[in-house]
Amino acid sequence: MLCCGIQFPIGQIRVWLMASTAWMLLSAVLACCLPGNCPGQEQDRFAARVITAAGSELLGELQNRELNFVGIDESGASRPLVLRLSEIAELSLVADPEADALSSISALIGQLGAEDYYQRQAAEEQLAAEAKRVEVRLLLEKATSNPLLEVRYRARRLLENSGVTVLSQPTRWEYDRVLLRNGTRLQGDAGSFSVQLNWGGEAVRLERKQLLGFFAGEKNLTPAPPEAPASGDATAQLDHVPAEWEAWATVDFETGIAGRKLRRDAIVTEEFAGEGLLFKTGFPADQNSAMVVSPYPFNFENKPAGGNSICVRRNTANYVKLFDGVSVIRFCEPGRPGSFSGVNNFGIYAARIDYPLSFVMQAMNSDGQLVGEVQSNDDSCVWFGIQSPEPIVEIRILSNPLGLQMDLQIDNDYALDHLRRSRPVAAVPAGPLERNTVCMRNGDLLAVDQIRPEAGGFRFRELVSGREMSVVADDVNWWARAGSGRPQPAADSQGWRAMLPDRSVIDIGWSGDGFRARRFSGSPVDRDEIVALWSARDWCRYPVQGDFSHGQNVLVFPACRIAVPETQVGAAGISWEADQATALFQPVMLSRSEEGAADPTGRMMAASTGLMPESSEIGWEEKGNWNVPTVWMKTPPVQKPQLGYVSLENGEQLSFGPGARFQIGAGDAGQLRLVDGDGSELVLNWNQVWRMKFPAGGNTE
Repeated sequence: MLCCGIQFPIGQIRVWLMASTAWMLLSAVLACCLPGNCPGQEQDRFAARVITAAGSELLGELQNRELNFVGIDESGASRPLVLRLSEIAELSLVADPEADALSSISALIGQLGAEDYYQRQAAEEQLAAEAKRVEVRLLLEKATSNPLLEVRYRARRLLENSGVTVLSQPTRWEYDRVLLRNGTRLQGDAGSFSVQLNWGGEAVRLERKQLLGFFAGEKNLTPAPPEAPASGDATAQLDHVPAEWEAWATVDFETGIAGRKLRRDAIVTEEFAGEGLLFKTGFPADQNSAMVVSPYPFNFENKPAGGNSICVRRNTANYVKLFDGVSVIRFCEPGRPGSFSGVNNFGIYAARIDYPLSFVMQAMNSDGQLVGEVQSNDDSCVWFGIQSPEPIVEIRILSNPLGLQMDLQIDNDYALDHLRRSRPVAAVPAGPLERNTVCMRNGDLLAVDQIRPEAGGFRFRELVSGREMSVVADDVNWWARAGSGRPQPAADSQGWRAMLPDRSVIDIGWSGDGFRARRFSGSPVDRDEIVALWSARDWCRYPVQGDFSHGQNVLVFPACRIAVPETQVGAAGISWEADQATALFQPVMLSRSEEGAADPTGRMMAASTGLMPESSEIGWEEKGNWNVPTVWMKTPPVQKPQLGYVSLENGEQLSFGPGARFQIGAGDAGQLRLVDGDGSELVLNWNQVWRMKFPAGGNTE
């Protein structure tokens, strides 16, 4: 037989065919039984969101099979486990695992029985510095039954000299945490390991020191939906929990996210990050303040009773006064403390309130604007609740500024408990970021070196993988520059700002017979286009539900709000008819409606009336902040998802997209060109932009 010009005997051909057939059958069997391919065997690769220490969150496929994990129970006992990564729903890693510290403590306890006296003394001195920690005491108590007399004696002495009679929780638990898909929670030490991530079609190897953890499952991998168009005003509840809120998750501060009981002074900064909650204080960062667990119980009639609450601790390094200060609650996507989200509904109980009207809860949006506010009443324990169609990204609880201005007796001490909120919704960052950050529409959150614009998109280097990336603008949700944040109002500014119907915020001034933009070559701005006016020296303050039922225009002063039929604007400033002004107060839903019940509405109405400005006009050059209002000529608009916006370092924000006043035009490299509706242009350097949000459906043309 000839084959390609070569002659083979028939017998050799038969043998070759049989061998080839056998090899193909064997290959098929082997291929079938390779890991992940055998019938009934789970795939080794699985989708996960990997959270990195550098700030990036990468969606990809993990190719690892198993994780060696040392589980540690509440008594300190440990046991080795081998966990399949496909069984893990969440893995949270700490920088310094408690297991490492306990290992060194165990070694020191062993040295209590060393032959060398000085080694025994040194070990005891080191242990004495840690003897008040609950995990160390558990190990020392176990050592009191050690076979060596010297170890038993020194362990007892350490326990006696510590001065602790009741086990207390350490400042913070430093265990790695695992949540299995079946709901089981584990704590312990994941040890040193690395993961292989298939991200964007390429393999990325990540060591443990580069990781904060990972999340698997559809709810953690699906990008948050864009903000839905919303309308209406914020509403407030005081001492009234709406029935529909009862079904929402409650945080009672009795146990942490892993089910462990929280003890006094436990810091809760990121304790509930797994539930999308972050806690901080209004004190400067260098003061070491924090929100901590307090033992103050909420035992009031018709209020939920509980053993724990939370409060502000001014300095965690020493026992300074508790309960006193500003509480700040921010929202993130569950388990992702570096992310940003908002809620439409938030409520919490406050107690230890000795004087009426002492406290106020404020709800802020991502632009730092006050979208809702509610004051406490005459009760010692009260429910604060706010519902807002616009996402609330931050809650602040503080002493009532209105009461302070009125010289009322104000209580600075309070505790918080029984928090409720609705599910997270998407939001853009409001505060400063540690790194340049790009949020992609597929859910990737990328920490990058420098955001460099190019034709149709941006170019940057992702910091974890070192990958140089080029992305089109339609694939980007938002980006923000490091160190930037919501610009503070300029105290020396002489200008005014206007909000337009598309939610743009621009600097304006009066020139001749009307308003003109300070940029865009002095482009005219019709009064009919203006939604609100306020001084550039101050924040924009929002009206609340029902205000516009009292007048066509609403003036929001820091100390009161008034409604008027109309405001007049001209070369001198803004004016209104004082005898037609109506003082307003936040309407709230009260749990008590019987006659004679303590209702702060009347008191605050009188207070607001007493603080109404004597003058009925504001000049454009007015310098005082306390008597300059935000003048609302129309109800506040909500940012539409089909519009994007550019946030500038001077505080202006320019919306672009279908129906917006401004559009993005073609510009040179390193520059952003915006075109006004009348054709005038504004050319900006990219370093003048601190944040940019793109339309939900792409279409940045």
